[in-house]
Amino acid sequence: MAKNQKDNHSGIRSKRSKIKRPKILITGSEGFIGSAITKELLKKKLDIYGIGKKKRNIKNYKYYDLNLYNFKKVKNFFNQFSFDTIIHTAWVTNPNTMRNSKSNFKWLKISKKILDLHINNNGVNFYCVGTSDEYQRIENKNNKCIENQSKTTNLNTYAKNKILFYKYLKKSKINFIWFRVFWLFGSKENSKRFFPEVINKLLNNKKFKINNPKIGLDYSYINDAAKMMVKLIFKKNISGVYNICSGKYLNLGEIANKISRILKKQKYLEFQNSKVNTKIYGSVKKLKKSKCYIKSNFKLKLKQLVLKSSKTTS
Repeated sequence: MAKNQKDNHSGIRSKRSKIKRPKILITGSEGFIGSAITKELLKKKLDIYGIGKKKRNIKNYKYYDLNLYNFKKVKNFFNQFSFDTIIHTAWVTNPNTMRNSKSNFKWLKISKKILDLHINNNGVNFYCVGTSDEYQRIENKNNKCIENQSKTTNLNTYAKNKILFYKYLKKSKINFIWFRVFWLFGSKENSKRFFPEVINKLLNNKKFKINNPKIGLDYSYINDAAKMMVKLIFKKNISGVYNICSGKYLNLGEIANKISRILKKQKYLEFQNSKVNTKIYGSVKKLKKSKCYIKSNFKLKLKQLVLKSSKTTS
């Protein structure tokens, strides 16, 4: 474990300041979701720490490269530092393999270890990123997913281990929020995911085939999703499961069409005549009740993302 900057001021408070700033750790702080949450937290007066698997030169918060697979190093890290709050975003994330990867079992073990160490260090709060894959869905139906009402199921290895960790967290009696995150898009997204794949193929004048254009999924812009999560974190007297979603679905074919029209490359899209018509979207009633829902301008955010991507590759 190596730190990217000297920590001369840790534990030292200004003589003028009598209030100790909350100490927060974000696991996977430079990942797709973690970096967006970290960006929001940096707007507040907090003592922010982040951990990730890569060495990085980061100056606006205390970042450590830490192999979470190495339990000895993880234990040493928590012996060195204690936190008021942990926001756990780290997990296996390769979109092509994550849902059935055996690594999910390792991440369940890692997550339990982090939680146990946090509790042993008198940690107060634990916030974790879950997944919409935890919800049961029926093919060719409109599946509206509602917290504490819709059934959960072991849809795949990823969902199974997330559900197991949720149950473990719930039994721990620490104050927690479980963010059941639906589909996201935005900067730093894995290039193998749907949005970057469509954009990159069209930018390179290559054909892109939509196998199931009528499947409808609930997409949110990553920064808006992060804002909702941070709003929930700082809301008093709330805990449990919260959907992080837009509350509506968009068909994959429709999304691809929007991207192609922005780039003026409609001719490179192909649509398979699929009968699969499954729709999956989350309820935002609980988010709205907590006054933490953020309505996103999908059309504008998509256009900004596509144009930014086109400038990067040009």
